[in-house]
Amino acid sequence: MGISTASLVGSTLIKVDQEQRPSPLLDAPLADLAAPAAARRREVERALAAYNQEADGGLARNADAAMARWTDMFKGEGVDNFLYLDLGKIQLFFFTFVLVRLYALAVGDRFAVVATGPDLFRFPAFDAEMLGLLGISHAGYLTSKAAKQPGAV
Repeated sequence: MGISTASLVGSTLIKVDQEQRPSPLLDAPLADLAAPAAARRREVERALAAYNQEADGGLARNADAAMARWTDMFKGEGVDNFLYLDLGKIQLFFFTFVLVRLYALAVGDRFAVVATGPDLFRFPAFDAEMLGLLGISHAGYLTSKAAKQPGAV
């Protein structure tokens, strides 16, 4: 529980920092941008409009909460990567899914062997290797999230 809580707090702090930073691509005057950057800016603005997103600092947000999709869990949050899959989020989901599945199998094994007394309601221990994998997965996610800065011009 501590790893997930630390990851939740850490990701929120990183996100707040990214919200407060202006997007160099969207906030710079269009006349000051080089031709490739100006073209990229128009492309990003069209994508934001097409997907009902609005820029909030360096992050892209749904204009309305009703526009949220389950695929948003796996996509980037920045104005320059909200259309693309985020490898950090995918690996976090994959490792969490595998670990939950393994633990569910261990619980199923516990109930398959009919026990009596206090052992009937005792959950299997969460293995140290599983905790290590969960910690590495969350650390990788937070590192990938912190390393992403709004697109430079």
